[in-house]
Amino acid sequence: MTNIAVITLDTLRKDVFDRFFDWIPGVNFENAWAPSHYTIPVHGAMFTGKYPSESGVHAKSEKLREDILVLPELLQREGYTTRAWCENLLMCQQGFDKGFSQFIPIGRAQITEERIFPWRKYISESNKPTWLAYSLAMLNCVFEDYETVRSFKFGWEAKTNSFNGTEEVINQAKKTNFGDREFLYINLMEAHSSHLDNEFEPFGDIEEHRNCWDNYVKTGEYLSERCEELYNTIKDDFEYIILCSDHGELFGEYGLCHHWHGLYSELTHVPLAIIAPNEDSTQRSDVVSLLDIHQTVLSVSEVEHPSRGRNLLSKIDSEPILTEYHGIRPSQIEYLQECGMSEETIQKYDTRQNGIITSEGSFGFETVNGWNIENNGNDKNEYLQRELRELVSTLEKNEEKSEEQRIPENIQSHLSDLGYI
Repeated sequence: MTNIAVITLDTLRKDVFDRFFDWIPGVNFENAWAPSHYTIPVHGAMFTGKYPSESGVHAKSEKLREDILVLPELLQREGYTTRAWCENLLMCQQGFDKGFSQFIPIGRAQITEERIFPWRKYISESNKPTWLAYSLAMLNCVFEDYETVRSFKFGWEAKTNSFNGTEEVINQAKKTNFGDREFLYINLMEAHSSHLDNEFEPFGDIEEHRNCWDNYVKTGEYLSERCEELYNTIKDDFEYIILCSDHGELFGEYGLCHHWHGLYSELTHVPLAIIAPNEDSTQRSDVVSLLDIHQTVLSVSEVEHPSRGRNLLSKIDSEPILTEYHGIRPSQIEYLQECGMSEETIQKYDTRQNGIITSEGSFGFETVNGWNIENNGNDKNEYLQRELRELVSTLEKNEEKSEEQRIPENIQSHLSDLGYI
């Protein structure tokens, strides 16, 4: 029996993770880095074993491509039951159900299900007084082809912003009878949405976002408690449990907020832990990438397929790793234009950037203001830039854009709540 679970704590920064997740009985990777700055390209890399430029999954081409085999497909071919319980609404819209025999949207992502009543769309299109529109909506939940109880629950949670995906996942795990060859992927969004308010802005300073930071830290503590319960619920069914974040968040550092732009370490230096048989609680300083999760899962499941990743549970060859920024998502550009930002400024932030992390842990990366370097150790500035150019030159770039996925209007409003705009 080889059962594997991968749990993504969407948007949880490493410094917050380190404060509260000291209960994890496995290997903690202190030098883990994301291959990009937000969910879609990072998961594209985790699922394909390719950097975003190679998979063709990034800010300008978000849909998971049909012509590339992804991790759950490879496992399914080898007889695995592949399950995903996903709270990330954008992943649900961009083809990340590919290869899963069971794909359950949870929390806010339930709006993608046809049998959940589209409250916002109905209310916004109604010409009735608000109280009457809600009354008619409730009647629709009861008498039309919708799941009544779930629709009522979703409507209330959307109105009060009280989605609790972690609780849903724990309950789902408790009622699931897992077999002998299982792959389970879980995405939890509490850290992504806990600190967002109605005055969403992608720019600002630290003091302006102090309250957001405080709420974010409290959510990290809450997530730790609930994830410990989730771990205790599934640990007897899964020999391998991989726990990570896909990216971090900015709270006014560098004059930026959220994770729209850049490769700063607050976005790309991420938590990663693996609980596995015969692995004691240890910390490893190896420089690794979330892309390595792809090969790690293949190795423990004894499935062979090409991958840029490395098996994190074996001795790792020292080599530099890449992180990529492909610009601003098109809908975010539209938002900035509506806010009156000049085309010159938008173009500045919409320029591709790359970063490199060497085997010594030096981090050099491009910014709108030029080259930046952190944790440079013994590596010289010129050396880092040369190594970055050489690494980028090895990419087998996929420049063909995926087919644009039209996102329904009622789902766009929920994406806006999450800062995706």
